[in-house]
Amino acid sequence: GNESGRGVVLVDDNMYYASMRRPFYRLAKRYRAGFMQIFVHTPLSVAQHRNRQRPLHQQVQDTVITRMHQRFELPSAALRHWEQRSYVIITTDNNNHDNSDTMDTVSMYRIPDSLPRSSDLNDDNWAPRLLQLLQKVSLTEALRDAYGHPLQPSASKYEQEQMKEIARLSNSASLLHQLDVRLRKSISAILASTAQQRNTKSAVNTDHDHHNTKASTNSNNKQQLALRLSELKKQFLRDVTTQRLPGLCDFIK
Repeated sequence: GNESGRGVVLVDDNMYYASMRRPFYRLAKRYRAGFMQIFVHTPLSVAQHRNRQRPLHQQVQDTVITRMHQRFELPSAALRHWEQRSYVIITTDNNNHDNSDTMDTVSMYRIPDSLPRSSDLNDDNWAPRLLQLLQKVSLTEALRDAYGHPLQPSASKYEQEQMKEIARLSNSASLLHQLDVRLRKSISAILASTAQQRNTKSAVNTDHDHHNTKASTNSNNKQQLALRLSELKKQFLRDVTTQRLPGLCDFIK
């Protein structure tokens, strides 16, 4: 930990298959923690040499080391998106048989997401060919980067359904509003057209008293028609809301 109360959980194991590493990524995601991987690159010959320096009862058969070396699935963001923050530590053996843990140099590099073939890292002669593709970083920089990019847990199935329902309701409300606006315009057009037709007929009649009576009647008829059309509009929108009119969304669009 440090003065801000943040801590580092270090998981140290071979984990030569990516499937062995992914559970820890999911765990970090669950708790909104940063996640990074460090691959300690050790040439096969160096690993076998160090193995021979161990006490006899701690040594591993060379065939086991060779098999693991061949099967190792190296971090690859190109193949697995969750391995974006992956680093490689390049070590060189000092040939000190008294202390096989001592190394001449330790350099840490970030493995770029666009590395063409991560399997190239299993080649003992990969460094001269790929070193120019790697960005040298410090452990502090790598940790700071992971801290600054905490993972976000995926929404549960229930939360996903809730978000879909909210989106559906929002979309439905928008479509209903569009439909309501169109219906209002249609009603206004119908009322205007009807009034124009009645005014044309009234203009033909020259009897003023009869004309005044007709105008009053037309006004009442217009109000009744407006009320009737308004009720029909409300009923129509209710039918849409209760999904009695399938396919209407396509019509509105």
